[in-house]
Amino acid sequence: MSITYKLELGAPVAPKAVVSAMVAAGSGAVDRHEGTKGTLRGGGWFDVDVAEYDPPDPVEEQFGFAPTIEAYFGLSKTGDFEAQETDAFRLVVAVLAAIPGDALLHFEHDEVWLLRRNGELTVNDSLWKPAQLALLPWPYQRAHLAFS
Repeated sequence: MSITYKLELGAPVAPKAVVSAMVAAGSGAVDRHEGTKGTLRGGGWFDVDVAEYDPPDPVEEQFGFAPTIEAYFGLSKTGDFEAQETDAFRLVVAVLAAIPGDALLHFEHDEVWLLRRNGELTVNDSLWKPAQLALLPWPYQRAHLAFS
């Protein structure tokens, strides 16, 4: 069983480009990968695919963009969860650095961790720990973010 975060991108890019950005980050978080799936150190996994558009799309309705790519990050409940979560966020930062466009990171369409819209980054002011915020190399705003 795992906890799964989902990064949704609104960018004209192929899933393999997203995986390449994660692997190129060099953080050691990606243990191994094949194609668009792989494992993370600490027991987690990732899977990147083309988003299936199925209106009404909650991301488009509430955050203003239609996702074209979905990246899932599954974190093991049996490993060091905080370390896995930080690794997943490192990979998200690597993807955002390499691929321009809109992005939304969330947990089960409930907790929204970050939104990048029109080049501006907003992070949820109640979820990020200081060490995780330190991973962000860009200016950001803090606000309450959620699906309604």
